[in-house]
Amino acid sequence: MASNLYNNGLLKVADRTIDFVSDTIRVLLVNASHTFTATHTTVSQITANELSTTNYVRKDLAGKAITAATNVTSFLADNVTWTALGPTSAGPTAAFAIVYKFITNDAGSLLLACIDFTDQTLNGSDFTLKWNGASSNGAVFTLTG
Repeated sequence: MASNLYNNGLLKVADRTIDFVSDTIRVLLVNASHTFTATHTTVSQITANELSTTNYVRKDLAGKAITAATNVTSFLADNVTWTALGPTSAGPTAAFAIVYKFITNDAGSLLLACIDFTDQTLNGSDFTLKWNGASSNGAVFTLTG
């Protein structure tokens, strides 16, 4: 599966209901059983496959910025690291990162993007989510025209 944007999230970015740089934008991890559905709108609709393992927490994105070049707008953030994620033996598999605007609770938090990455079996090591493969600050998602 490729990475995708949620329909409502894209609309909310476009109409500035979501301000990617100023709002609290978070990421959570889900397993390979997750199925992207473009019409989902809130975090409460996707938590069935969220990871539940040692040292797992949802993370705030830091270093957020927006850049523009010819026909491409990039939404950037610092890479995210989970320390000692999972049990020391082979544990659950992380398969997707869900990016969302945090608003009080899961029912109110708005989905933005579902980022597909190479499945990672968690074994108690640090896990770093590198946006677009960048070594530090990369594109969480881009819009092209």
